[in-house]
Amino acid sequence: MRHEPKEQQGRIYRWSETVFERMIAFYGRTLKTVLRYQTITLLVAVGTLVLTIILYIVIPKGFFPVQDTGVIQAISQAPKPFRFKPWRRNSRNSPGHPQGPSG
Repeated sequence: MRHEPKEQQGRIYRWSETVFERMIAFYGRTLKTVLRYQTITLLVAVGTLVLTIILYIVIPKGFFPVQDTGVIQAISQAPKPFRFKPWRRNSRNSPGHPQGPSG
């Protein structure tokens, strides 16, 4: 790959090159700032780690189940004069009923 003169480069290429150069300049400015304030940067990083550990200990963990059993449960309700065989036939034909390997 060889370098093309600026006159032959497209508009999108020049735009992306400008964006890339600005990102590098921003990185350079922020790196100089961090290196100028190394102690404060280190204290912020350690403080973030300590706060993360404290929140991990304090926040309740009951929101997510301990393990996923891979079971999906469904409940069907039927009227009082209930007969099992017709209900079973109808429930297997319902769109939400999983089909086995035979389809």
